[in-house]
Amino acid sequence: MTGEQTGAGGGATAYGVSDEVWREIAVEGQRASAQERRALIRAAGLVAAVVVVASVLSWGGVLTPRLDGGMSSGGSGDAKARTSTLSFELHNAGLLREQVDHFESPLPGLEVVRSVPAKPVVAARSTQHVELTLHATDCRRLVPAARRAGDEHWFGAGVTVVVARPWGMTRTTVTPPSGLGDMALFACGVDPSDTGPTG
Repeated sequence: MTGEQTGAGGGATAYGVSDEVWREIAVEGQRASAQERRALIRAAGLVAAVVVVASVLSWGGVLTPRLDGGMSSGGSGDAKARTSTLSFELHNAGLLREQVDHFESPLPGLEVVRSVPAKPVVAARSTQHVELTLHATDCRRLVPAARRAGDEHWFGAGVTVVVARPWGMTRTTVTPPSGLGDMALFACGVDPSDTGPTG
């Protein structure tokens, strides 16, 4: 038996379905195809819009601040007082101005006790000079942690920057060229070039 049969009325049918039914199926198929194309175009446009909005939010620094430690930094240490200073250019690569609430140290045994300015405001696409005063509270824990950070990252440990947002505080890390780890070692009276054990 072939795919074409002769119907009762003598007209040729394919698979037992009349030509009239096939025409209706073809029209409905074309109508559905046009609807599907429009739906696919709308979905693709929506996905593209979401990608563009997410990129602008991310690139512009709306969700996460786009701060970095700049290109120059310096510091000094006072082992007797167990303090050191780290100065650097805080650079805002985002499209929004950033209001820094405070700075933190990710290294155990090291605290940021002061920053100048206290709560810097960094305009979009600009830099702000910042000087941090660091205090070593526990050199026994701090020295190995600072050395490990220096071994793991090119510039060592970064400084945690806490930035005010309308919905609360958010954190990001900046890494000045004179790393936080070196300043931590200076505060403990350890020469950063001395390759002691990392703990």
